[in-house]
Amino acid sequence: MGSGQHLIITRLFALVGFTVSAVLLGGALRPGESSCPFDVGCDAVLGSAYGVILGVPLPVLGIAVFGALFVLSLFPTGGKARLSKLLGIGAGVGGVVLLCIQLFRIGQVCPFCVIADVSAVVIALAEITLLRGAATQVVDRRTQALWLSVAAVALVFGFGLGLLRRGPGVDTSVPGEVSSHWVAGKINVVEVSDFECPRCGEMHVILQRFLKKEGDRVHFVRLVAPMPKHPHSRDAARAFLCAAQQGRGEEMADALFAAPTLDGPACQQIARNLGLFLESYRACLADPATDERLDAVAAWSARVSPKGLPVTWVGERVFFGVHKLEELEEAARAAEQRLTGAAR
Repeated sequence: MGSGQHLIITRLFALVGFTVSAVLLGGALRPGESSCPFDVGCDAVLGSAYGVILGVPLPVLGIAVFGALFVLSLFPTGGKARLSKLLGIGAGVGGVVLLCIQLFRIGQVCPFCVIADVSAVVIALAEITLLRGAATQVVDRRTQALWLSVAAVALVFGFGLGLLRRGPGVDTSVPGEVSSHWVAGKINVVEVSDFECPRCGEMHVILQRFLKKEGDRVHFVRLVAPMPKHPHSRDAARAFLCAAQQGRGEEMADALFAAPTLDGPACQQIARNLGLFLESYRACLADPATDERLDAVAAWSARVSPKGLPVTWVGERVFFGVHKLEELEEAARAAEQRLTGAAR
């Protein structure tokens, strides 16, 4: 492969990786939204332990690495060419590792992550074919300025696409399945979550702070809806319902969100650690009514929140995804004002 072809391939695929990383970053900065425009595993990937490397989120790392490769392809002489070669091969190795993690470790695939990973692999292959040569082609300043302008547009476009993207329209009215759990005279909070959902875990931490701060003014109900893409979410959801049957639901929820694994034996060990009556616990697990309850919640919550979980109601206000503590408090004050007005 000639140096000119090598540089064009590196530059183009670096631009692709740069753009999709910007899309993912923009999506990640949208509160309460999925970080990917496809209804698949982007949240599972970016929200997993592998979504942050050395404290740096993958989209930020992607922008930095692909941006550096893009710039280096415009100055392909001397030490810069050697640096580009090392960085490109390293990015390719990282791309292969991240693809394997998605497929075999997480079990979910983020389409934009795959595009970025494949772009890194292509760049690495281009660099490897030039290992015995040197990219000595000089890029004139006018061409450099043109390509840098294209990169700037790609960054703004990608980030804007991720930030401004809107999911499918949803009905924000309070469904009967939620209001049926309300208690008069209280700030009613109802959450639907999945114990294997990373964003549900994030929201759980925020919600616990909110509930502790609001105290007895709040009536809280947790509903669980196991998502099919999470292999052990049904085991965990059953465990929660059966613990709640013994009055220990929230203790079980805390333990499930903190647990490293959520298969049946792990959930039973948590039940044992909580001191549940195991005979009653096992009978509840085997009861078909337990799965029927889970299926019913999963059905209506999928209709109400088609982009996934968590979904939380504070009074009449609904929150999709993860939100700040201050937003929940604002909704609680609005609900409190409605209660005060109704009492007059």
